[in-house]
Amino acid sequence: MFQTSASAYRGTAASQNPPAVDNNARSDALKSQGNIHFGKQDFQAALTAYSQALALSPRSAALYSNRSATYLQLGQLEQALADADRAVQFDPTWSKAYRRRGNVLEVLDRLDEAIDAYWEGRNNETDQAVKADLGRMIAAVERRIEERTELKRRGGDDSIMSVNDAPAKLIAREIDRRISKGEPPGQWPPLGSAARRLWTADMQYTEALRQLSQFQKHNLPAAANAPPGAFGISGPLQTLADLTSVAMEDFKVVYFGEGDLEKLQLCYMLEQQQRGAIGDNMNPVQTIAEYKNRLDDGASWDIIRPALQLSIRAAFMNGIIKDGFLEPRLPNGTTPAVEDFRRAVDLTEEARRVFANVPGHVRGRTLEKTFLRGLKIRLGEALIKLYNHTDPPSLPIIEEIKHLGDYIVSSCDSSPLPEVEPPTNQETTERYWDLYVPHWGYPRAMGHIFRGMAYMQLGLHWNRVQLDSRTGKKGPSTGNMRDLRTAAEEYTTGAAWLPDDDVDGTNALWMAIFCMVRRGAYYLGDLQLLRTMALHQQGLWGPWFGADYIPAGHSGKLASSEALRQSEGADPDTICSPLVEWSEGVEVDQDILGEVLMPYIGRALQTPEKDGGGMIMLGKIIRSIWEERRRLGEPGVGALWDGLPSRIRIGWEGVWKMYEKERLESRQPGVTESLNKISLAERVV
Repeated sequence: MFQTSASAYRGTAASQNPPAVDNNARSDALKSQGNIHFGKQDFQAALTAYSQALALSPRSAALYSNRSATYLQLGQLEQALADADRAVQFDPTWSKAYRRRGNVLEVLDRLDEAIDAYWEGRNNETDQAVKADLGRMIAAVERRIEERTELKRRGGDDSIMSVNDAPAKLIAREIDRRISKGEPPGQWPPLGSAARRLWTADMQYTEALRQLSQFQKHNLPAAANAPPGAFGISGPLQTLADLTSVAMEDFKVVYFGEGDLEKLQLCYMLEQQQRGAIGDNMNPVQTIAEYKNRLDDGASWDIIRPALQLSIRAAFMNGIIKDGFLEPRLPNGTTPAVEDFRRAVDLTEEARRVFANVPGHVRGRTLEKTFLRGLKIRLGEALIKLYNHTDPPSLPIIEEIKHLGDYIVSSCDSSPLPEVEPPTNQETTERYWDLYVPHWGYPRAMGHIFRGMAYMQLGLHWNRVQLDSRTGKKGPSTGNMRDLRTAAEEYTTGAAWLPDDDVDGTNALWMAIFCMVRRGAYYLGDLQLLRTMALHQQGLWGPWFGADYIPAGHSGKLASSEALRQSEGADPDTICSPLVEWSEGVEVDQDILGEVLMPYIGRALQTPEKDGGGMIMLGKIIRSIWEERRRLGEPGVGALWDGLPSRIRIGWEGVWKMYEKERLESRQPGVTESLNKISLAERVV
């Protein structure tokens, strides 16, 4: 392209030596275009503009730095590092060039070199704010190195999961132990349990790893006339599809041993060659458009389908691998894993849109709704991980997590049951529920949990309120009543859709308790029910995950302990006030219960439920969902309620009757005010 442009200047002496100022102006214009494209996240267009500008200004450190950032966004890391090195070469006193080099080295996991680059940039900087920012980046990388060292000291490693510690392996050993004691095979783990789901997925994953181990490099025969360094690859072509299908069902079964990642690279190379798949050099819209062009040019779906599936599954597997390591941030604030998961989701959604009229059996399973749900779950988990390590909290991340939760719940509601033969005998029953649990029950639960997490953060970080006393004094701060109520209900709904031995369900219960206690206006008996369920469930999954998998310092555990301490000796029908915290500079000089918390609870009970008011009653959500699962025929659900201690069940049932009675009476004039003045004063703690 540049040779063609240059040939247009031939013909006159003046045109053979164009003024340097013209080149500089054109270069600046192209740089500006690149910056606009970069800001719009059209990185391919930005790369083209910066490359054209560099042809005119080949010693510009700023252009090399910008192109390095673009290569980084495109995942082309070696090119990104080469350009960062050139930026340093052409302006060795510019701190931003060293900063860019440090960014790339972090992504390449060359942490010591990244620290050196940041130090070089800091030493060349005079702006104190920039120096401080580089200092924070150095400290962040040092923390990552310390965390990694601590993992190794404790006997862990940097991989996704050590096979020796994998819960499914412990479950498999328990199965062998039970069979050796005479228990019939298949009796445990029970149908519909999380242990069975994990064990089944692990068996499939182990087989996929066995297939992966078969990949080999081969020297090419002399007759092939291959160039130096060329080699052949052999291995089963279905391996990547099998690995990603299992990882879709449960990320907790994923681990890699020594040499597995190298084998996976061979798998990518072989499938890429055999399928003719499009790599990550195009954005998702361009990628799907190219596949459509191939179809329009006469290629069949038998050719397009495996190539398209490889493009999606390779992005997904890249995200899984990167998510298992301690990751640096990309310049846009995300992580490599989040970007890869997003690419897999975007490719799938665009393909489903473009090929909407193609029958499902022709497009293939990768474009099914269940597969897209799985992709969005993994993306949501990666975003939560990113959010938990983002300071200050990021509202766009929360909004994306909520959007994912909304989609997952909606898609499960639109197709709530497996499209397979309904249970009629033992074989079809097992097939039905082994499909239902990972592809309908689990995604539905995760969608509600994502929404719970989003509303909790909204209530605590963006919509929190400071309570005023009746005398006008500023009181303590608490979360937003509406958001915390919604969060508690969403977490509870997610937990209720999961088997009682699922660790994710237990964590959701503790989070629901945290939101309940921070919001206030709940019955003590309702809190006791959820807390008992969480402790009971921990005993079910504890042998496989370890009792400290959900730590003692979990916010929900701490909140429940504090609430029970304050209400010690109270009856189950006691109405509990929220746990609050005092902002800096606010004097604690009030009768907190009388002046602040009782008026707050009065307002809560008088506020319509649609606005977040009323009494929180999470036990009713659990029981209604358990009844729905029982109606669907899910095995073992009918015994969940009876498995709880009778004291807790009786206490909660009394609370339930009072809740229904007060809801009925509160519709009559004057009763709410009476409740606020009399029974509330007697029963609030």
